[in-house]
Amino acid sequence: MHLHTLDGKIKPHNLGFIFGTESLLYTPSNSCPHYQLEALLEFQSLLYNQSETSQRNNYKDQFWNSSITCCKWEGVTCGTGGAVTKLILSSALIDGTSQAQMIINSEALNPLFSITSLTVLDLSGCGIQGKISGLGFANLSRLTTLELSNNKFEGFIPGDIFTNLRHLQHLSMSKNLLQGTIPEGIGNLTELRSLGLSENMLAGEVPRSIFNMKRLESLNLQKNSLYGEIPSEIGNLPNMIAIVLNDNYLRGKLPSSLQKLESLTTLQLRNNDLYGEIPTGLFNLPKMRYLLFGGNKLSWNNSDEAFSPKSSLMVLSLASCNLSGPFPNWLLNQTGLTRLDLSSNHLEGVLPPWLAQLGVGNLILANNHLTGSLKDVDLLFQEGVYILNLSRNNFHGELPISISEARDISILLLSGNKFSGLLPKSLSRLDQLQLLDLSDNNIAGGNDNFPVFSPSLQWIDISINNFSGELPIFSFPPTTRVLSLGQNNFHGRLPINLATKLLQLQQLDLHDDNLTGEIPASISNLSLLQVPNLRNNTFEGSIPEQLSTIPNLRILDLSNNHLKGVVSSSLGSISGMTAPTDNSQRQGSAISLTINFLDVDVDCECQDILVNWKKSKQTLSNRHIDLYSILDLSNNQLSGQLPPSLGHLNGLKLLNLSFNSVSGQIPSSLGDLKTVEILDLSHNRFSGQMPKSLSRPSVLNWLDVSNSQLTGPISESAQMDRIIEPSFYANNSGLCGAQIQKPCNSRKEGAPPPIQFVEKKDDQEVFSWIFAGFGFPIGFLSTLCIVYILGFFTRVNH
Repeated sequence: MHLHTLDGKIKPHNLGFIFGTESLLYTPSNSCPHYQLEALLEFQSLLYNQSETSQRNNYKDQFWNSSITCCKWEGVTCGTGGAVTKLILSSALIDGTSQAQMIINSEALNPLFSITSLTVLDLSGCGIQGKISGLGFANLSRLTTLELSNNKFEGFIPGDIFTNLRHLQHLSMSKNLLQGTIPEGIGNLTELRSLGLSENMLAGEVPRSIFNMKRLESLNLQKNSLYGEIPSEIGNLPNMIAIVLNDNYLRGKLPSSLQKLESLTTLQLRNNDLYGEIPTGLFNLPKMRYLLFGGNKLSWNNSDEAFSPKSSLMVLSLASCNLSGPFPNWLLNQTGLTRLDLSSNHLEGVLPPWLAQLGVGNLILANNHLTGSLKDVDLLFQEGVYILNLSRNNFHGELPISISEARDISILLLSGNKFSGLLPKSLSRLDQLQLLDLSDNNIAGGNDNFPVFSPSLQWIDISINNFSGELPIFSFPPTTRVLSLGQNNFHGRLPINLATKLLQLQQLDLHDDNLTGEIPASISNLSLLQVPNLRNNTFEGSIPEQLSTIPNLRILDLSNNHLKGVVSSSLGSISGMTAPTDNSQRQGSAISLTINFLDVDVDCECQDILVNWKKSKQTLSNRHIDLYSILDLSNNQLSGQLPPSLGHLNGLKLLNLSFNSVSGQIPSSLGDLKTVEILDLSHNRFSGQMPKSLSRPSVLNWLDVSNSQLTGPISESAQMDRIIEPSFYANNSGLCGAQIQKPCNSRKEGAPPPIQFVEKKDDQEVFSWIFAGFGFPIGFLSTLCIVYILGFFTRVNH
């Protein structure tokens, strides 16, 4: 049995795979055409054969069975004539729990391109990788719906799709790896109602041809790299309902033509480079429900007391829109608000009492100048509140006991204020709470005052407060993934039972406390741990070798302690630091939290990690922690020689061993650190020459070897010639090189040593050198005379 492919070639097809061939010799009369049956089974066969054995369990077992009519197969719908009209493979292929593990090569889709009767093809979430076949999809000219989202398609968007699929009404290629520009030919899809190209790597300007699609109702291009202005022609799409352009590089003013779109319900333009006034008319569109402008340079006049919008908004984001003065009174009539974001403005004064009456479920007011006590607006803490972010304002006083009334709250962010007093034990009643940030306040208390938090809590930050006593490990549930307790007055030892109590821990931040004793080896049992930050304590003893067995370790900061002993060679085998990150395969934060707050703009600085970056404190966002690998052992009492195994840490961005007593030569293997940007070996006892291999790391821009005992030349290379800060090489009297403007001896290797002129110590030696000085020219002149006389007699004889 054979099957004709799109390129005209004839392919043998082994229909005996799993099902046997006998049942395929007859096609039921009420089934799809025989060639379509073959195409579907060939697709299934290719799908199975190309997968690894370990992945085959991801596919539903025999999701298409040839013993029954194909029109009854899962995901297959036939028309009145029996031909296949709809394929919804996203549900037919896999269980949702296995979706992330699916890998399908795009060439496996080729058999499907012969089913020209298709009007709906849904391949969303099938894990398809490779290029989109423009010729193949163009063959399906009857398609009205093409769903390719949430796969791994790469390369450019083929123009053939826009040339041949003139009946398309719904097209989605969102959440892939597509590059290049959006082709101008997209304007040929004049029947299109919805277009989704979000979350790719598309660049260029928004093509004006899109605005030829007069039937278009939904446009989603968010999370790409699009630039340029929003075309004014956007106001010529009378049926437009939703425009989503968040997270691009769009610039310029908002087109005034947007105010003509009377069917518009959603306008999302967050996180671009837009500027100018927000048109007032957008608040008067009768169907407008979702307005999101935050993260731009737009402005909104908050001083118009007579302003009364006609829209009944559900979601409003005016973050960074230069609002000033008191809280906007015109919001009083927006009784349908479920989300309000006025963060990063200049609002001042107290919160109005009517705000609690609005019952806003997600209230984000961070980075303003608001003041007052939460006891005055304790009605904010009520059922139906899910996110409350009042961080970085001037609120003061104690946290109200009524906080326990917010039984639905999942995210509570109150950092950077002036709250004081003790933690209310009523916090333990918040059984939906997943993220709690109370950092940078004046809250106090010890072990006896801590509430026992609900098992729902996964992320807690109470750093930069006045807590004291031993670490209250018993207060935190086993579900805790991020625990930040730094810059308090905690003391004592690190609990040995930490690893048994908090097995899910991914980030542990205890910097700038008063913790003592040895670092327990049991910390290695935290197999999910990525960031242990123990800097600025008084830990002593040696660095546990067991740390190297933590598989996900990416940032290890043990600086500014009293650690002794040698730098163990085992540190060179930390698997989380040995491989550079492949940015093209990055799927988001390495802190793999299952809760949804990372997808919500909650403006949470608790997601930052404090590190010593180029001798100053910097913060790294937890959203991008997988871009960094850092090993900081500086300011301890480490000694011995540096193990060459550290050169295996190919993923390191920063290696800091400064202010220790490490001796011996600098291992040449450090030149194998391909991604290292900062290498600080200063204030040690290194001797010998600097390895020439240090010129190999192409991104190295900070190399500090000062205050050691190094000798010899500093390597010259394009990379090293850029590291010319004299202080990086200071107090190494034997170093030389162009970088420090100290020339080295230019004698080539193997050449005889130059004559050394030695200072003479007695008159006899001086006298002998004086006669030698006279003797040399006299002997030289005598030789010339003899040669001349011999030459004269020779000429006479001839």
